[in-house]
Amino acid sequence: MIVLNIAGKFIPVVWRYKLRIPRYCDFLFFDFDCFEVICTILYLAHFIIILASVIMTTDRNTGTETLELNAFLCQKGYHAIPFTKNAVGHLLVDVIVNGVKGIFILDTGAGNTIVDTNHADRLQLILQKDNTNFDGAGAGGQGLEVIPSKGNRLEIGSYVIPDFTLCVMTLFEHVSQALAKAGVHEDLSGVIGVDVLLPGKAIIDYNEMMLYLLPDERL
Repeated sequence: MIVLNIAGKFIPVVWRYKLRIPRYCDFLFFDFDCFEVICTILYLAHFIIILASVIMTTDRNTGTETLELNAFLCQKGYHAIPFTKNAVGHLLVDVIVNGVKGIFILDTGAGNTIVDTNHADRLQLILQKDNTNFDGAGAGGQGLEVIPSKGNRLEIGSYVIPDFTLCVMTLFEHVSQALAKAGVHEDLSGVIGVDVLLPGKAIIDYNEMMLYLLPDERL
């Protein structure tokens, strides 16, 4: 590679001035047609080396930037939490609620963190039914029953919220069949919303599929 690199820099110079070489000097080299072929091959090889070098440098820089971002945020106290993406593009994160694991959709557009009604008992939620409201938006603009559940322990990776209020409502009952047809087979427990992301000063690295949350020192 080093030889080609040097030759690739030297040959274009010879190429540029070869027409000025007197014809009586042909015997010092060899047939000019053959010489042109060799020049072309070496010139192309030099171009390929330069292109490969640029690509490798870009890859190394990207990897370095990713490592630097991770190291910087972790140094600032952030917790790194991996997430995945399902067949329809939902971002999924593992969440432990009251010691029980569930799969939640990471939704930056959801105002509240919600647990589907069908998972309330499994996640050991205590429902405050006296505080039920109908703020949830249903089909046709009709309100859906939303029941709060206070005093829950949330664990997202190593990020822990010891006392958290969840909203319980019917989430996936009407769309489960459509999701299954689209190739979504995960048993979804709920949605992680802004009430977790905002206090945690969330940073989402979509390229590396990593969620960063900063613990509240007051907790």
